[in-house]
This record gives sequence, C-alpha cells and structure tokens, in this order.
Amino acid sequence: MKTINIFALIFLASSFIITPKLYSQKNTYKIIEKNNVLNISEYRTAMDKANFDTYRYIQKRRKISFDTGVVIELLSVYELQALNIPVDASKGRIYNKNGETNPIYRLGNNGYILAEIKTKNGK
Repeated sequence: MKTINIFALIFLASSFIITPKLYSQKNTYKIIEKNNVLNISEYRTAMDKANFDTYRYIQKRRKISFDTGVVIELLSVYELQALNIPVDASKGRIYNKNGETNPIYRLGNNGYILAEIKTKNGK
C-alpha cells in the first residue's frame, strides 16, 4: 500500500474551522507546548477563529499537534459547560481509543488551521 500525504487546503469545511463571526473559541483551549515558536499569538488568533466543537470530547481533553511542535489541548464539553462558555454539546464526541485520529495541523498563510490528511491508496 502506498501512503499519500495530502495537505488539506480546506478549513475542515463545516466541521470546525469556518465559524460565524459572533462565535468565539476564546478560553476553550490551552497551549501546552510552544516548542520555541516565536509568534505564538498567530496560533491563538487562529484558534480563536476556529470552531472545534465537533472535534471536542465530551469528558476528556483532546490534544492537537502542529507541524512546528506546538501542542494545544481542547477543553472538554463538560469543562466548557462548567465555565459557562457556549459550546454545542450535541457535536461533542465520546472518546474512543480505536477511533482516534491524530492529524498534524499547520497554520495556513490565510491564518486558518489546516490539517494534513493521510490516505492509503489500495492500488
């Protein structure tokens, strides 16, 4: 099988990147590893614009890793509810180790978060 790396130049479509202007993701994540990135504010800005509700776990935090070594932890649905931060709980997921995906993310030139998606070619 041949593995093909594809940098998805989509905003993970309607799932969690494109957000209404009135919706904010501020205070819904923690930057846990900066890896000597000089301008971490670019990551904060991108995260504040993104909507990760469909990627969030209900009871567990989820880590997302960037190609630069930056690691960001998404707060769980329950944590956001306890903090009175708006979250669409119906989009939250139950953690399942077998269904876990760990794409590598990067910041696009437009300031949006992009995912590297690996696909397997059956040929």
